[in-house]
Parts: sequence; structure tokens; C-alpha cells
Amino acid sequence: MSAVVNKGNRYVDISVSNNEEIIKNPDLESHNISYWVTFIYIIFVTFETFLRKFLPAVKKDNKDGIFKNIIRITDLKFNSILFDKLSDSLMFLRKNKASYAALDLVYHWKFGANIKNKKRGLKKLIEDIAFNCKVSIGVRNRFEIVKFSLLESVLIKKRKRIISIAAGSGEAVILAIAKAKKQGYHVDALFIDMDENALFYAKNLAEKFEVSKNVTFLHKSISDSFRDIILFKPDLIEMTGIIDYFSDENLKKFLKFICRQNADVLTSNVTKRPGFISFAEKMFLTITIDWPMFYRTRETLSRIFEEVGFDAKFITEPMGMYTVVSCVKK
Repeated sequence: MSAVVNKGNRYVDISVSNNEEIIKNPDLESHNISYWVTFIYIIFVTFETFLRKFLPAVKKDNKDGIFKNIIRITDLKFNSILFDKLSDSLMFLRKNKASYAALDLVYHWKFGANIKNKKRGLKKLIEDIAFNCKVSIGVRNRFEIVKFSLLESVLIKKRKRIISIAAGSGEAVILAIAKAKKQGYHVDALFIDMDENALFYAKNLAEKFEVSKNVTFLHKSISDSFRDIILFKPDLIEMTGIIDYFSDENLKKFLKFICRQNADVLTSNVTKRPGFISFAEKMFLTITIDWPMFYRTRETLSRIFEEVGFDAKFITEPMGMYTVVSCVKK
């Protein structure tokens, strides 16, 4: 059985066990409304944000360049009239970028809710247009692929000691542990995050799915948790999304440590792609939402993972915005 994520050269197949009752294909998402409406919207709000940040950027020390100064300006009251000034949800997204709370909002966004409400109709329509962007859909597709891959690791490959680094809400891991429990298979996990609120949310989620005894929560930064990672002796390390914030040099150093743990690894990276649409989406995320990341091509990811000693498999979701990396030590 293969998941339907193979279309042209942009995606690859995910092959799994034929036992469909244990593990199902990921339900991947496409655009909920016309993308061209969203594309015009992100061009408008990004251009407006650029203009609002330009003068403050010029007044700063320009040794690093005006564009880098624009990226560093994240303290405006609002970035765009039709983005975070209009919508509390979009303001929340911007203020909590890169956090579990922002990702949870994107993961579970409901299109069309309250759209006929006269008081919320226009606002909700704008929010739906914003959350219809490729990077937002890509995040949700990444979430589905990671859930699928975790289930495969736990139920098919029988991995039973999982570390989640920068765990956030830990939802995908918790769902996999809960599914394993129903199948009579015990899995232990260690969740590491420096955000106390994220761990509190994850604890409540673990209780909801009746797996709180399976999960240990560690409130530490990544750099302070190396000894804990070693002592836990994981056979699977899940670290979805964290490498988006590492430079190539720091990523190689981190992956060398991870490689020494002799565990399977599941991670992801926002994808660098050619073309104006991809550039516009990147600027929307970087300038309007104040959410800069390190974008990498699959070729760059392949080179880095091979260099540090991993045999990696790459899964690019249908929007082409995120690449999930599943790897084992060579």
C-alpha cells in the first residue's frame, strides 16, 4: 500500500504494511478555496508590511543591509490592516510564531466556520484566505505525514522508546502511543521542550488519550538535555520542525550528536523552491508573520544527512513546502 503523495518529481511514495486496520494513509490536503485569491492577498499584505517596516529599517544601522533590518523589526503594533489588525487569530499567529500554540492553530484551522455570521463573516473570510496559503496547508500535510510515519515506526517497526525534541504539543507522538496502547503494545516517550506552556498542553493531551504514564516531560533547552537524551537510550527520535531554525553549520553539529544515539530519526525542513510563488510565500511568512526560517532544497538536506552518517528517505508533501526526513544511521 502506498500513500498518494507521488505526482511528477515533487513527491515520493510512502510504502507501508498492507494491514489497513492498523495504519491508514495520511489524509493530505489541497487548497480549500482558489489559491489565486490567496496569492493576491499575500502579495498585498506582504507589500503593505514591507512599506510599514521600510522607514524604521532605514533608520537602523545598515551594515547588515536594509532587508535584514526589515526582518528584525517584529515590534510593530500591527503589520497589515488586512492581516493582524483585522483578525485576532492572525495577530495570535504572528505574536506566537514558531510556538506550539501557533502550530496548533494552523493544524486545526476550520475553514468556513462562522462564515455566514454577519459580525464575523468578513473577518472569517479573510482568515480562511490567509490559512489557505501553501505554507499553511504544507504544515498540515507535514503533520499528517509525521503522524503516519510515527504509526509505521511504532506499529510496524516496533519502536518503543521515543524522544521528542522541541516536542511542542506532542500531538502526533501521543496519538501514536495511544494507538499502540490499543494494539497492546507499550511505548515510552520523553518530551523535551523549553516552553513550559507547551509541556503543560502536552500533559493534558496525554491525559486525554490516557497515556500520561507513558510520557516523561522535561523542561529544558536542547543544549541542556544531551545527557538526558543519552540516558534515555531512544530507538526513535522525533524532532519535527526544529531544524528549520539551525544554520547548516549548527545543524551538522547537532545531527552528529543525534547520529551517535543509534536511533531512527524523524524530522522535517521547510523546502527551498524556485519560482515567484514560492518566493512570495516565503516573504509572507518572513515579513508579514515575522517567522524567518532556514529554507533548504532536498539536495541540500540529502548532502547534510549523508555527510553526518545518515541513510535518509525524503517525503515532500503535495504543496512542496515541507520535506519530511526519515532516516537511520548507516
